[in-house]
Amino acid sequence: DMSTCVNNAYLNYYLFLSGYEGDSCELDIDECVVNNFACGKAGTCENLPGTYRCTCGNSGKCGYHCALDDPCEHEKPCVHGSCISQCTDKPDYLCVCEDNWTGKNCSDLKVALSQADSGINILYIIVPIVLILLTAFLIGMAVLVNVARSKRATRGTYSPSAQEFCNPRVELDHVLKPPPEERLI
Repeated sequence: DMSTCVNNAYLNYYLFLSGYEGDSCELDIDECVVNNFACGKAGTCENLPGTYRCTCGNSGKCGYHCALDDPCEHEKPCVHGSCISQCTDKPDYLCVCEDNWTGKNCSDLKVALSQADSGINILYIIVPIVLILLTAFLIGMAVLVNVARSKRATRGTYSPSAQEFCNPRVELDHVLKPPPEERLI
């Protein structure tokens, strides 16, 4: 029974679960002979102890059984780099980017990305704060100058209303004559 002779030790990225046969699982099954199209029409099958491996080559196919279209061959997704197929059960790829390029498809400049990834530029925070403080300072100075001018206008050497109330300069003693003294007889 093949299900009792399954060997998981050889299952990995390219290797497929197969097995052994015989009473004590001593005989390796040649999956490439048993299944003529284990790797599809495009792939080359290689028998390994307890399993097999498909090599798709430059067939334009990828995946465990070379049944998927290779995105590196058909789509050419890597704009500024080389493409490596990483198909398993679905088409996938990895781009190895040239210098100064990054991203899934090597289409983003590293300089532009580094500025975008650094988060908010500190100048976007500091410049508005400085402008607000400068504006507040200028408004405060304008108010201070106006208050100083208004105080200066009411304080000085000549203020007729204050002099009349507090210390009149004209003394009335010299202007009015005292009434004659009365005599008592």
